[in-house]
Amino acid sequence: MYIQKIRAEWFRNYKHLVLEPHSKLNIITGLNAQGKTNLLESIYFNINGKSFRTKNLKEMINWQSDYCSVINIINKNGRQWKQSVAYNNNGTKKITINGLEKKNKDFNRSGVIVFTPDDLTLIKNSPSERRKFLDQEVGSFYTSYSKVYQNFSKVLSHRNQLLKSSYKKLDNVMLDTWDDQLVTSGINVLMGRLSILKKLAPLAIKWYNLITDGYERLEIRYLSSLEIEPAYDEKILINKFYQVLKNVRNDEIKRKQTLVGPHRDDVIFFINGRDARNYGSQGQQRTLVLSLKLALISLWSKEYQTDPILLLDDVLFELDHKRQKFLLSEVNKGIQTFVTTNHLNTDNLLHNDFKLFTAKNGQIKNTNNI
Repeated sequence: MYIQKIRAEWFRNYKHLVLEPHSKLNIITGLNAQGKTNLLESIYFNINGKSFRTKNLKEMINWQSDYCSVINIINKNGRQWKQSVAYNNNGTKKITINGLEKKNKDFNRSGVIVFTPDDLTLIKNSPSERRKFLDQEVGSFYTSYSKVYQNFSKVLSHRNQLLKSSYKKLDNVMLDTWDDQLVTSGINVLMGRLSILKKLAPLAIKWYNLITDGYERLEIRYLSSLEIEPAYDEKILINKFYQVLKNVRNDEIKRKQTLVGPHRDDVIFFINGRDARNYGSQGQQRTLVLSLKLALISLWSKEYQTDPILLLDDVLFELDHKRQKFLLSEVNKGIQTFVTTNHLNTDNLLHNDFKLFTAKNGQIKNTNNI
């Protein structure tokens, strides 16, 4: 899949932008605060109907307007269509494909992968960041999992509200009811995550081995608050979940929050048998994150028989020469990629066919290839 034409109106600092990108590599250079990341966000918004930078979509609207819109001409396996997504200050989103209005659910499957400097700290950040990676970045590939996760989040929120609102005496019957829903929805999330990891982990391990020439061994483990065994059975997990909830009920009442479940789980990465959070060097951690992003590309291509679009926001030239070269070699295989940077290094670009753009004062101009 690739974008043939981008038209953004009143999107952040772009009043009227028209761009015809390269089908493979596109490099957007320029000083800070000129609109480089805004371009990537507009692409993401058009394909996903949301932003990778903010939950408040009104922030994307130019201050001189009451709406923003992005219209892309997209080509997927030889089939071309016009996709438009608009958002106004009233909070209304309008999506059309070839002139026909669509609902937001049409954007459940993400066809775009983002790699930002924030991702480089995924390994050493809090467990919530790694859960977010599984639930939102990988989970968005699967409509069924996204629904399961949303249901669990609602159940968890209601159960926590009950625990917080019971100042004097807790309604144990009501809590039992929410326990039932928490176990059902929580086990669905747990099984979904394990299924996702079963697909993603081998791909990430393969990429890590390739990048390190096989000198380092990567292992990925799921750490559950239920302390599950490697050989798990759904019925056993359900019984264990109920038992653990029973054991921690008094603590939950005192602390007024749910203490066990998928929202407390983590994904641990081991390099040569050592926890990468504590013992991995910066280079190893970056190689690991790069492997995960490449695994996302492989997984998307495998599941949907087409390549996703890759957005590299000021991160390519943060990688060392070897990792840059490895990532660009994948781009050369046909993945449309948009790279932003304010310090262009052309050493690894000499054998790539690409377009170079310069962002300045809310405008992007095509620059002659180097």
